[in-house]
Amino acid sequence: MAVAPFTTIWSSRIDGGDPTDPPGSQNTAFTGSAGSADGKNWKINSSTGSGYYSLTPTTTAYTMFIGISYTNASDLPADGTVLAELDNGTKKVQLQADGTATGLKLVGATTQSFGDLDLTRTEVDSLPTSVRITLDAAGNAKAYLFEIIEGDDGNDLTLAVAGSSGSSATAKWGNNDGEVTWHTTYLCTAGAFNPDEISIADYTTQTLIQTAFSVIETLKDSSRFHLKSVDPGSIYYGYDLSSQMMTRTVLPAIVVLVERIDSPDMYALAGVAAEYTFNVRIMVVTKGIDYKNAYRQGLDLVGEIMDELYAKTGLKASVDSLTAHQTRLDSRMDPDEQISIHDISLTYMKRIDLHRRSP
Repeated sequence: MAVAPFTTIWSSRIDGGDPTDPPGSQNTAFTGSAGSADGKNWKINSSTGSGYYSLTPTTTAYTMFIGISYTNASDLPADGTVLAELDNGTKKVQLQADGTATGLKLVGATTQSFGDLDLTRTEVDSLPTSVRITLDAAGNAKAYLFEIIEGDDGNDLTLAVAGSSGSSATAKWGNNDGEVTWHTTYLCTAGAFNPDEISIADYTTQTLIQTAFSVIETLKDSSRFHLKSVDPGSIYYGYDLSSQMMTRTVLPAIVVLVERIDSPDMYALAGVAAEYTFNVRIMVVTKGIDYKNAYRQGLDLVGEIMDELYAKTGLKASVDSLTAHQTRLDSRMDPDEQISIHDISLTYMKRIDLHRRSP
């Protein structure tokens, strides 16, 4: 895992509008002439003109997010129709139709498939199908369906292939067969990022990913004795703090969550920039042969956590700073208690360029 750096953005953001004339700033246009507007989306078929939109990146690792649906069940893209392609000049990967309304293919040197889809949206409350495609500099490609990395049982649902031989750096999307409605197309040319490394919602990236997930990544990567002795799976985000979840967790555990976000100041008219403060809570859960042992083990972890985060996070002065912390040390109230939970609260200040959230 490598969380996208603070300055990383989706360099092209098309939310169903004209791909050659995207709104807002810091939003690179695609070239092409296929399709036309269809309400809030962009439809490509034989009537509107089939074809592709593309641009030429100057880097070698890319992430593309698309949201699509097939709006004419009698005019499906034929098997092998390219819907999206990433080519870094050495290796390339394609997302292809499989000729049905229920499947898509990730095609590189080999082929992997998604099945059981509802691309024609025939089911009640069906949503457009979203796929994230990545290609790294070494030519390794992955695809994520609906931004899901793991299923409920922990199985990896990601498709992965090695790229096939490329020709020239290109990022393209569209269709030269069938009818496809394009709800969204986002492109990042700064790296190959999975859904836990950058979100298409900039606010989510800056709060959950670049704040909480970045803390988790820092703690997992630490070489300090106590931190590296914690099972990596026991350093996680606190989506679920129920007693059932905690009983399944291998101790010691470090649980991180963003507990509060405030924006006390907006700069300039129309919200050019905003100053955010993030309250990050870290719970250190330990168990020992007696409470004293658990308490001391937890305190040693608290010390290493603070040293690691002070040394490696919030180091960008006025744009990303660690400004305050508070630690509440646990004490036993029940004579049978053997689990200690020390509680750290950190305050990060970040100054965000809101141009990155423009359409």
